[in-house]
Amino acid sequence: MLTRLTILGGGVFAILVLALVSAAAAFGSAMPSVELAYMSYVAINPDIYLTDLPRSITRNLTDHPAYDAAPVWSPDGRWLAFVSDRDGFQTVFLLAHGETQPRRLVDDGEIYVAPRWLSNSRQLVVRAPRQGAAVFYLVNHDGGDLTLVQDGINPTTGREIDLDLQVAGGTQARSPDGSLFAFMAFRGQRWGIFVSPQPHQQDARFLAEIGYFTEGLAWSPAGDHIAYTAYLDGMIDLFAVDVAKGEPQRLTSGRAIDTAPAWRPQP
Repeated sequence: MLTRLTILGGGVFAILVLALVSAAAAFGSAMPSVELAYMSYVAINPDIYLTDLPRSITRNLTDHPAYDAAPVWSPDGRWLAFVSDRDGFQTVFLLAHGETQPRRLVDDGEIYVAPRWLSNSRQLVVRAPRQGAAVFYLVNHDGGDLTLVQDGINPTTGREIDLDLQVAGGTQARSPDGSLFAFMAFRGQRWGIFVSPQPHQQDARFLAEIGYFTEGLAWSPAGDHIAYTAYLDGMIDLFAVDVAKGEPQRLTSGRAIDTAPAWRPQP
């Protein structure tokens, strides 16, 4: 496994080290979750990376010529789900925290995308695009008990499942406690991130400028930081902003495109 710091080379290596050290110094122990997974790519080969902000260490978790994207942590922080075409078609894989070998979630040779964890960290909802835009399955984290979700009802508990695809790759996201919405909008002659009790509220509070329009909003588990992708200074990098103070910090810097941030919850 190669680290992000190793493969970037001399000049860019120094830039990235300085950027990560600065970010770690700025956030320090105030970071509610110190590990952030994200998708990074040059040309058409995305991989999933994990950065440990206080220690200024970034690792390539997938390091594979396949398309690896859309990382999502289980609520207990033990598992990272992502989509990959390493078997010749897109489907969901799981990688245990601290390990290097992912495994395919459902071993039936079919296509599954858009993984989302249930709160118990033992089940996921996945979408089956081959069967239609709104066909979802519930599956155990070990790949067992694959069951069709009908009318948004959990077939195990009988309770409703939220099938609204509000994932980190979108342009708005609700805070963990549900009290605020973060969203991207063009206001005051600039693209920015805003927060308000209701989505797209006109008097929403401005948090950070993002340059040109981008995607990717992810609340930290404690709800006091938002990670996002911004196109600034000719680069598409990851940033995080303090929700209370509105002070953005650059987390990555380089020629790679960095997006789809996913905070790892503290176990």
